[in-house]
Amino acid sequence: MAVSEPYAAQPGYSGPPGTSEPSQAGFPAAKGRVRWWRWALLALGLLLVIAVVVRLSSAAVYQPIQFGGSAGGDFPGMPGDGGRSVNTFAAEQGQIYEPAQRGVFTIVESIVNTGPAVVTIEAVTMVGPQERQGESPSAPAGYPLAPAGQAMWRPVSTGPNVRLPAGCTFGKPCPVAGLLLPPDQDIQVAMPVRFTFACYDTNSWLGQNDFYVQERSGPFTHWVAIGLAAPYIFHDPAFPDTPKQDVTCPR
Repeated sequence: MAVSEPYAAQPGYSGPPGTSEPSQAGFPAAKGRVRWWRWALLALGLLLVIAVVVRLSSAAVYQPIQFGGSAGGDFPGMPGDGGRSVNTFAAEQGQIYEPAQRGVFTIVESIVNTGPAVVTIEAVTMVGPQERQGESPSAPAGYPLAPAGQAMWRPVSTGPNVRLPAGCTFGKPCPVAGLLLPPDQDIQVAMPVRFTFACYDTNSWLGQNDFYVQERSGPFTHWVAIGLAAPYIFHDPAFPDTPKQDVTCPR
């Protein structure tokens, strides 16, 4: 009878009451939201990785050390430099001629930190990293120059913003190794050197345009070449097998 099936006669009937499952009907939307958050987290993680890689790459090549603008002169407690300017005719910059000598002499230059952060100076030298290993027993490391002691530093000026380690003053320089150089601070650096051979070849000359700074920024340490205020020239130190008629030895 029709009375026994009251819902069958209703238009749009889709089943007995209570057979629909609202929680299951809403599940696909919730699952979609979970997927969306997963993708968002993955994208955020990828962006963070890219940012770290870019920052590390920038730090690996970060180089704020430049020539400080001054050079030459005496340096407290260090041997003098007998160099003199040559080839300065016709408004040319010229070079510094360093005569052959047996003893130690000091080359004084300056550097400045042009970056926004402190950097650590590990070494300053006239002998570049590529020259620290001799090519043969007759060509010692650093030819034609060899380090002759630790490099020292002092501030260019005694202004209120100059930071000096304990025990260091303008007249009492400190070793440059381990120096924390703040932004915008320029310093004088003194590099004691000697010729690898005292005698020299009268028919041969050598020149040098750069000195070298080893700096550390964060976990990265690298060498950088800094142009000298004026190039140095000197007679080529004579190898032991140089013909004697071509060799002159300083007194």
